[in-house]
Amino acid sequence: MQTIEQTRSALQHLPAPALQTESLPLLQAVGRIAAEPVLAAFDMPAFDNSAMDGFAIAFHADTSNTEFHLIGTVFAGDAQTMHLQPGQAARVFTGARLPENTSAVVMQEQCEWTDSTLQIQQLPTVGQHVRRTGSELQKGSTILQRGQIISPLHIGLLASLGHAELMVFRKLRVAVLSSGNELCEPGQPLSAGKIYDANRPQLLALLQACGIEAIDAGIVCDDPVKIEARLKASLAQADVLITSGGASVGEADWMREVIAGLGQLHQWKVAIKPGKPFGFGTALGKPVLMLPGNPVSALVTLWMIAMPWLRTCSGAACADMPQRRVRLVDAVSNHDQRPHLMRATLTCTEQGWQATILPQQGSGALSSLAQADCLVEVPAQTSYAAGDKALAWLLPQPGMSTF
Repeated sequence: MQTIEQTRSALQHLPAPALQTESLPLLQAVGRIAAEPVLAAFDMPAFDNSAMDGFAIAFHADTSNTEFHLIGTVFAGDAQTMHLQPGQAARVFTGARLPENTSAVVMQEQCEWTDSTLQIQQLPTVGQHVRRTGSELQKGSTILQRGQIISPLHIGLLASLGHAELMVFRKLRVAVLSSGNELCEPGQPLSAGKIYDANRPQLLALLQACGIEAIDAGIVCDDPVKIEARLKASLAQADVLITSGGASVGEADWMREVIAGLGQLHQWKVAIKPGKPFGFGTALGKPVLMLPGNPVSALVTLWMIAMPWLRTCSGAACADMPQRRVRLVDAVSNHDQRPHLMRATLTCTEQGWQATILPQQGSGALSSLAQADCLVEVPAQTSYAAGDKALAWLLPQPGMSTF
């Protein structure tokens, strides 16, 4: 059997779809991947400005003098340039361009003034409450790296630098196909011997949450002619095809044979529980990933094995999976020859993050997957006592950036 790391490494040899770009309005670019570096076109701030409502002053030659002559007022947005001589002051407001030769800004709460005279309580330090040109960013500074995810926190800065549009990578198109005579579409009557297809909706949802254009390729029965036709139709629409079911060694599992006939397929057994059967290769020149049919196994293999490669194919500079060290609430043992990725919930305490292993760990137990925050990795032939630390792989949660 191959390790998770070996399988991830092998996937890097699959032909990656060609990255394509598109220009999007600033707000539509949130969550997308920058296709080129974004640099500051000018200094930030672009001019010396006031950090407070108050008074810009130019120190007297006698720096103990706290009385100044008022010569005018500068509002935010005023374009005129004023110059202060020693001993002069000007009324200024937050964000206003400072007069030339400003030594400091004094908060208005620390001042008394008339139309022509300013008296301050105490002399400020040089540069106090002054935002100097380029003190935040200098022209040419990198705002976004190529391959970086554009977050809502970038938008204000990008807007302040005048960016109305951004060049991003086009979303990767991934089709998801379920196979099996036993599968039925949710919402349809469930006849004897049938089960609802949970894999496809679950995998499509995960892909969408990761910023991928997920294409629903439907369900195909265990018939090689129909499988081939559906594969060809799905590959025509997508950059990558993901199938679930047909990755094991059952007699009715035609998926492997048909894919191999359209290209090349590598069938691997991965040292991971849940999720041992995993296949990958090409069909009609495009990448294909074969996931197990058990619903938890399908999601775990997509998240833990395939997602780093899909991130790379999407243009993301970082393909690392989110993880953290956690303290186990209860003892846990793994007597298997494979590492067990156990569904768990997370709690933040004064002592740090704690993980509680959920009771239902079967490969078909979607109820525990729906509750889980993470997958706690318990190595093969390993036991942990309560309080021991372990590695937890974070699962996607609402509001979490999964890319």
